Amino acid sequence: MAAFEQALRLDPNHTPSHYNKSRTFRDLKRYEEALAAFEQALRLDPNDVNVFISRGNTSYIRGDYKEALAAFERAIHLNPSHAIAHYSRGVALRALKRYEEALAAFEQVLRLDPNLSYAHYNKGLALCALKRYEEALAAFEQVLRLDPRDRNAHYNKDLILHALERYKEALAPYENAISLDPHNANVYINKGIPSTTSNTTRRR
Repeated sequence: MAAFEQALRLDPNHTPSHYNKSRTFRDLKRYEEALAAFEQALRLDPNDVNVFISRGNTSYIRGDYKEALAAFERAIHLNPSHAIAHYSRGVALRALKRYEEALAAFEQVLRLDPNLSYAHYNKGLALCALKRYEEALAAFEQVLRLDPRDRNAHYNKDLILHALERYKEALAPYENAISLDPHNANVYINKGIPSTTSNTTRRR
């Protein structure tokens, strides 16, 4: 922080120093000061996409999803091909429970960059919220093709298989989730649910 302050004393209009100062405030959880610094950076350069995205991320962390969405949409207006801006917009829309719009945003991200595993993951979450479980399953499987060690994707894939009553298929992925996150009690509990249900089904 001191280095940025010194840079601004030498040049009060040095946009990168305002930007990095704001990010430092955010990391320190001094969100109001971070937002004020972002605003100063934008006054100096109102077309800086990265500042809008960082400003939106700060609003998102504070729980102000509408304000975050507005910042991300401004970033997209400035650069329609910015994959991270579209991704961030999708996350904000999902937080606002506008799931269809969030899904469309994540699909746009993947048109721009098909290998962003976290876009596939959030697409899966949006599809789950819409109860489109087969499509959500495909999204999480794509995450695992890109990143086989993504424990959250394993976990959510397992939950969907359980929701679809595909209990035998669910058991093996639970083992994967346990190997990646052996201290997560929920994984063990959820492993037991399909196992018990599957045994009950066989007895019938």
